[in-house]
Amino acid sequence: MQYLSMIEMAKKTGIPTNTLLDYFYRYDIFFREYIIEGGIKKHPLSKIKIITAIHALTKNKNWIVEKNIVDVLMNQFPDQCPMADAQSGSQLINSTQKAGEPGNDVIAPAEALMPKTEDHLLDHFIKHSPIGIFQADLNGKLELANPELAWMLGYESTEQAIENIKNLNDDLFAEKEVSQDFFFQLFEAEEVHRYRAQIATQDGRTEEVLARARVIKNDKERYVGYYGFLINISDLKNAEDKLLKLNQQLQRISRVDGLTDIPNRRCFDEYLDREWKRMARNKQNLSIILCDIDFFKVYNDTYGHQAGDECLQKVAKAIESMARRPADLSARYGGEEFVVVLPETGIEDALTISENIRFKVATLKIPHENSKVRKYVSLSLGIASVVPDPTQVNGPEMLVGMADQALYRAKEGGRNRSASMQKR
Repeated sequence: MQYLSMIEMAKKTGIPTNTLLDYFYRYDIFFREYIIEGGIKKHPLSKIKIITAIHALTKNKNWIVEKNIVDVLMNQFPDQCPMADAQSGSQLINSTQKAGEPGNDVIAPAEALMPKTEDHLLDHFIKHSPIGIFQADLNGKLELANPELAWMLGYESTEQAIENIKNLNDDLFAEKEVSQDFFFQLFEAEEVHRYRAQIATQDGRTEEVLARARVIKNDKERYVGYYGFLINISDLKNAEDKLLKLNQQLQRISRVDGLTDIPNRRCFDEYLDREWKRMARNKQNLSIILCDIDFFKVYNDTYGHQAGDECLQKVAKAIESMARRPADLSARYGGEEFVVVLPETGIEDALTISENIRFKVATLKIPHENSKVRKYVSLSLGIASVVPDPTQVNGPEMLVGMADQALYRAKEGGRNRSASMQKR
């Protein structure tokens, strides 16, 4: 069935949109979500609300076009809302149903739907509230539940919810431990605010909710039960999860080299700074290794940039495989250069790891026929080691500078080798 939007109704009836909207607002502020822009939806509450609005419209004798709008609105639910005499305000009720009969979706005279007293107003609020409302005794026996709570928990009616929920103290939330924690806080502090948790529906789904509850006392100030509210925030939680995932992806993109899939220069700089401070506190050695692929420009000129990218990827994985400890970090430093951070590692152990990296790359046997060192891709490596001084200005940059000097010595010494520097 094609439902009419508010704008379409205004066109068909000749009544200004704002006037039409204002009339609906008098009877249910939440009616807006069912009728504006997207059109009236097939929702149990929308059927009741529309009948209430229709009945009010038919009583306004100042509107010449009231019969026209009634016809338009009634056409939204022709199979569920037969009308005997809209102009006279007759009962809008299916002949097979009785007004106020439990379990009937639509279906009371419009007069019966409008609150007459404070009690009726409260009842109207509870029944039509868009949040779940409940009340229970100290043993968790559910005494009151509104339709929204029943729907949130997957029941077709409030009667079914009250009948099937045996102990709300244990069964309010999806996890029993969470329910116990919630009610422990409630009975300790007499009130719980903005408690986020998950409820489990009858069909096995979980919904994220925001819960609030307060104890009920008798005239002797003793607890006799509690009441509370549940607001479904699943859409908000889904949006938060998506945002968190996007942020994690952005964090990863900003800290991982796109070609080699290992940490990038930014990540290395941040990590080295943290480890410098940690090793300074612990008075332990901190070593780094700078690795450079020998004659890589010649390699690119010989085999092409695509082959050069593949070579970088293979070398990166080989270096990463040698930085085995949880605190070790291998990263792409830039171009054909890589770096390894080795906390709690002295110069001798760092030299051993450096040689292991060099041999690992050699075993790949990546052809490099125009290399002046050997027929395969090789590495030159510079090692620097120091016990960080917390008073040292630009300490991490100094350590990198030492490794760069050592790398220069390795290249001057004939390449395909390791060289080291140590500050005592």
